[in-house]
Amino acid sequence: MDNVIKFSAQVFKVATTIDGGIRLTLDMNTDPQTMTALIQAKQPGIILECACLAIKPEETIKPIDDTIDRRELTRNPLYAKQ
Repeated sequence: MDNVIKFSAQVFKVATTIDGGIRLTLDMNTDPQTMTALIQAKQPGIILECACLAIKPEETIKPIDDTIDRRELTRNPLYAKQ
């Protein structure tokens, strides 16, 4: 199964859509291969079949820090510090 996209993420937001669907937003570490695979999967007619396993990471693993200024993580001039 070479089409498997495997990654670790934290749930950032869960919301319902107007038609009753669920929209899930994930925070994940920046991995170019994972990002490329997810971008390639974002096309009409393609769905992701997902299975999630909630784990408590070991103390040695640093959790994603929500206090990071997200503008520092992008090169987009629209989000550059003023």
